Amino acid sequence: SYLGLPSGRKWASYNVGATEPEGYGSYFAWGELFDKDTYEWSNYKYCNGHRYSLTKYVDRSSYGRMDGQRVLLPEDDVAQQRWGGGWRTPTHEDQLELISNCKKTAEEVNGVKGTRFTGPNGNSIFLPKSGYAALNQWTLHRDGYYWSSTITYRTPAQTLVDDYSAWIVQMYGSNTSTAYSSMERCYGLPIRPVRDDLSIAQKDTNMTVGSVLVFPVMTGSKHYAASSSDPSIATATVEGCNVTVTAISSGEVIITVSDTEYDQSVTLNIIVNGANQGNAPEDAGPLDLGLPSGTRWATMNVGAKAPEEYG
Repeated sequence: SYLGLPSGRKWASYNVGATEPEGYGSYFAWGELFDKDTYEWSNYKYCNGHRYSLTKYVDRSSYGRMDGQRVLLPEDDVAQQRWGGGWRTPTHEDQLELISNCKKTAEEVNGVKGTRFTGPNGNSIFLPKSGYAALNQWTLHRDGYYWSSTITYRTPAQTLVDDYSAWIVQMYGSNTSTAYSSMERCYGLPIRPVRDDLSIAQKDTNMTVGSVLVFPVMTGSKHYAASSSDPSIATATVEGCNVTVTAISSGEVIITVSDTEYDQSVTLNIIVNGANQGNAPEDAGPLDLGLPSGTRWATMNVGAKAPEEYG
């Protein structure tokens, strides 16, 4: 659902493993890909039996083999692995954005209690109070707990946190009280995924022969490709998160930018005009000023024959 959040992030309508908004779905230890019967440190994937022997996602050596990795990698993100298509477990920042920008309403859907989050645009999602699993016990129908993809690493402002926990969003009590908190990573919690749809910072435009247009890809997996429907008119290349389009000859062309990991694509229509069309003086340019957009400027005004004339 598109909630109109500042980031443009979209939230799923139901949990991983569920088939409707009020379904609890599956419960996962943080970073694991399968649900199980018991949730404890003795069977947690990323430790050697206890919380001070972590083997992955460790920010401080006192908790295990330090690797500095604070956010789930794609191979350990059950939302990415099960759903694909750009879906992932929300980061701590994603959850904070949801809490801060949405109206919260206590609601019961088909007998399931939860909280409805209504975004700035009026769209909403329902998060059931699905509890969590510790050892072989499930605390259902009380509070709601949802994993983020971020461990509770220590910062100057957050000194009382531990690497063996991860950030969560918690809905507690009979009202709409909602806050962020933390939970030990071995416990089983549900996951409500988010998705980053591919977007670019450029609209359909006109170019002139010989000009160059550079624009960034705004969201996605960071694995991009670009292609042109007719390279004889304009070519498209990608370097990092930037797409470069070079106008070759007059005509119309479609530039396709693809996210190769999330299997998404967006298109851009470009009309390339011939250089110095009409009655433009031969020395009118355009002049490349090295601007980020690649736009080139004329050396004189329309109607002028020299840079110093008013035109």
